[in-house]
Amino acid sequence: MRETANKIVKYAFFILAGIGILAFNTALMGYIPWMVAAVMAVYGLLGILEWVRTPPKERHWLELIDDTVLLVMAGLMLIVRDDFGKCCVIWAVWSILREGAEVSEVLERYGSRTVVIIDLVESLIVVALSVLLVIDPEEHAHSHVILLGIEMLLEALFPMADEWMLSRQKKA
Repeated sequence: MRETANKIVKYAFFILAGIGILAFNTALMGYIPWMVAAVMAVYGLLGILEWVRTPPKERHWLELIDDTVLLVMAGLMLIVRDDFGKCCVIWAVWSILREGAEVSEVLERYGSRTVVIIDLVESLIVVALSVLLVIDPEEHAHSHVILLGIEMLLEALFPMADEWMLSRQKKA
């Protein structure tokens, strides 16, 4: 029951954040450091909480370190919040690191013959946009804000759809 409540809160946060970001993307441009730092901190804290709840034999230290580094990056984002270029570089580095992990998962699923082309294309697009964000932050930050809103929605909608399909399969 508690796990279900945690999922509902997590999914609600991501859906509301995604809708808010997409609806107000232009107005939010001045708040990028705060917005991205908050998302990083939520991801990092949720990851650390998940790591703590994982049975000790199933824990991987790299996951805890990744989530701790994410909290450090969130703090760093707030420290340099007045330098838009530095904020965009931190954001882009986070995106590239995240997509590196995603590509790793895609390749593992490919080995088990699971269809992965959509995930791979999405990762390549995010990496390309992140490189552009480093090269010219002023020009590409807005598209990255929109991508963040979409990502927040998908962070909740994909797992919800997976759970719904699995529950339907179990009933059949």
